[in-house]
Amino acid sequence: MAFVALGLVTDPLVGDAAVATPYLTILFLLGSLGWYAGPRTGLVGVAAVLGCGLAPDLLTGTAQPADVVVNAVLIVLPWVLLRGLRIATDRRVLAEVAADRTAREAVEAERRRIAQDLHDSMAHALTLITLHAGSARERTTDTGSADALAAIERSGREALADMHRYLGLLGPRDGEAPGLADIDDLVEGVRRGGARRRPRRRHRDG
Repeated sequence: MAFVALGLVTDPLVGDAAVATPYLTILFLLGSLGWYAGPRTGLVGVAAVLGCGLAPDLLTGTAQPADVVVNAVLIVLPWVLLRGLRIATDRRVLAEVAADRTAREAVEAERRRIAQDLHDSMAHALTLITLHAGSARERTTDTGSADALAAIERSGREALADMHRYLGLLGPRDGEAPGLADIDDLVEGVRRGGARRRPRRRHRDG
């Protein structure tokens, strides 16, 4: 833009020259200034081009008010149009980014909700089934029943391990399988299933 301003000042000294190509170049540069430059830099560039473009006629006293207004509009208009287009484009992009972020947050919230629901229902249920099967296996004296209950217990533990992995994929740590914090609920659930604490046998010496 500095070269453009310098060219506008020195143009009258050169004499007759082509008008269309330099003018189109100036319009392109002013539009680029409106698209790429910030508002302060753009205003400085437009003011420099405008001042240098009008300076020869103003200094020589040959400037006509109508010509001054037309030239000022032609210089300022490309910058204003491209600056407005850039602002509108930036706002549209920001709106799209905000909408995409909102959609991502909604998906994450839904995944956390699903993980929490699985934690509150399925994981606890599988844990209780596994504990009941283990308790029944320890109390039974039938070999076939013990093997069946052991298979149920093993399947329950495998299902809990799979559930643990799935919850890790769906949500944060609050969606994990039951842990130490849930021990009271788990113990109460096992007791409701009929399991009781087995008395410890005392061994006599001799």
